[in-house]
Amino acid sequence: MVDDGERVDEQEHAEQPSIAQQDIDDLVDFLNHDEIKIQLHALKLILGLTVEQQIIQKLADKRDVLIPALWQYVAKDKTLSKTALTSLVNMSQEPRVLETLL
Repeated sequence: MVDDGERVDEQEHAEQPSIAQQDIDDLVDFLNHDEIKIQLHALKLILGLTVEQQIIQKLADKRDVLIPALWQYVAKDKTLSKTALTSLVNMSQEPRVLETLL
């Protein structure tokens, strides 16, 4: 029989966000896709990932490729630019990302 304390720990562990590094690599690749719809979808997925601190840390591991990939959208379409900039701002709470941006 499992007591309530163990059950809570299992639930907390099961709910922790996670993403594989390969998935991040794939999203970066989609940022360079020829179709704008695919680029926007990738940008929105990345933006959604930037709300979880644990995932931001994983994104920060890829900052050398992810930041330039996002930065390329700053001078583009307003929707693309806003989504990319919001992702960069959210990611900047991670010190390694902030250092790279500065």
